[in-house]
Parts: sequence; C-alpha cells; structure tokens
Amino acid sequence: MRVLIFGEDGQLGKSLKDLQPTEMEVFYSGRSDLDLSDLKKLEAFLNSLKPQMVLNASAYTSVDGAETEVDLAHTINCEAPATMAKYVRSENAKILHISTDYVFDGCKQTAYLPDDEKNPKSEYGKSKLAGETALLKYTPKNSMIIRTSWLFSEYGSNFVKTILDLMSKRTEISVVSDQTGSPTYARALAEAVWLILIGNRFKPGIYHWTNSGKTTWFDFANLIKKLGARKGLISRPATILPVSSQDFKTKAVRPVFSVLDSQRLIELIDHQPSNWEASLEEMLERLRSRTQPDILSKNAKT
Repeated sequence: MRVLIFGEDGQLGKSLKDLQPTEMEVFYSGRSDLDLSDLKKLEAFLNSLKPQMVLNASAYTSVDGAETEVDLAHTINCEAPATMAKYVRSENAKILHISTDYVFDGCKQTAYLPDDEKNPKSEYGKSKLAGETALLKYTPKNSMIIRTSWLFSEYGSNFVKTILDLMSKRTEISVVSDQTGSPTYARALAEAVWLILIGNRFKPGIYHWTNSGKTTWFDFANLIKKLGARKGLISRPATILPVSSQDFKTKAVRPVFSVLDSQRLIELIDHQPSNWEASLEEMLERLRSRTQPDILSKNAKT
C-alpha cells in the first residue's frame, strides 16, 4: 500500500517516521515540499503520487494565531482536507485525518465520546471541525478521523519543551490550573496510527486517542519540573505559580475540560494507551539522550 503522510515536519509526522514499518511504501510531505494553502498544487501533488492511503497529520496549529488569521486557518484545516477527501473519493483511496479536542466547548465534566455534540469556542476549533465535516461530506465511507489532545514530544514546539526552556530563563512561571485534559505523547499516537495501517484495521468513523489519565496544565508543569530536574534537563528549577484561565488572558478561548474517551479505538486496534506520566518520562529520557549538552549549556549561561 502506498501511503502519503502530510505533516512531515510536525511532532506526529516525525514520530511516525521514527516508527515507520519497513514493509510499507511511505512518502512524506512537509512545508518545504508543499504549501497546503495552495489547493491547486495540493490537488496536482495528490494526482501525481496516487497514494492509496492519505494520512493528514498537518494543520494550522497556532490556536491564538487563528483568531486573526481566520482565512488561512480555514484553508489549511478545512479546505486542504476537503481537497484530499475529493481525491480519495475519485480514486477510491482512504484517508486518516488527525483532529483535536478543540471541537468541543469544554463544558462537560466526563470524558468526551466521539459522537458528543461539537461546539468549538475558538477559530482554530471551528476550522478543525469544518475539516472533519468536509471529510464526512465528500468521502464518509473512506474517512477515519482521530481526535487527540495536549500533544507533546521531543520534537518541535510544545508545552513540555516550553516549560523546560522557561525554567532556564525565569525564577517564577505562571501556569493555568483550572483546565483539565490528557497529555498525549506524539509517539504513542504514532504507534496507534501504525497499528491501524499495518494491522488492516482501518474502519471509517470518528475516534479519540490520548494517553490515559488526566491532569491540569499546572500539575503537568510540576511533573515536568520534577522529572526534568531528576534527568539533568533543568539545573535551576523555577517556582511554578497556579493561575486561573480568567487571569491568564489569551486571544482564543481554551476548553476548560477536554478529556477524551479513547475506548472505541482501543477496541478497534486491541491496544491500551500508556499513562501520560509514564509517557512523559519516556519522552524526557529521549530528549535527554539527544539534547542534554545543549540544554545544560543554555542553563549555564543564565
């Protein structure tokens, strides 16, 4: 099976590449290859490569940026997936699309099920929901949507790496303490994706996948601090102060509660996600082995 993965430069794209099975013919596309806002070039690219499986791990992911770059976010998060879906329909191919917890409003107090009511409160969430809707409109029988949340990894920019970086620059860090979710290691999500593809477990529909357990950003940051110091990634731990969402102003509204129920996908691939704390420790160990000299030198300069 010929697989085309969009989002080569992102956290999930790099994690997928790390775990890529040798028996599959896989092509990757990143920002240097293709601008997903150029829909005509995207269409031509798909028709030239003729993949049997399209895996869309790419997105406009600046949650606050989407509040001002509304059209660009909509093009990349909705119109680009719609173009992929039209190709899938014309070629009888398949598409696996990664989406987000931001399609929900965060008002629920129990884990969101895939079929729960969607009510995004941010332009980012609206654009991602529009992308889901496009897939279900153009190729519902050949589309598989996986929502995830609070993605982190040793790659790119994410909450874990931001906290580690701030620890080297500040004596105090304020972190939101009233938003709850499930941190998800990109490598764990990549494992689930490959289990779907190599296990011939593609089944149309909407699914969720996160690491198990839940926490707040504040508690997440404190564990990053604790484990980071233990692994030598932090030389001078800063004090972490809890702050409310109301006092920590951002352009976009974040869901207060965004825990996702992964049971549907657990049953499909017969695989249990690991706890987020264990995945965080695993990620930090990989980061330590790759970048410890750089991080320690950065800490030494401040």
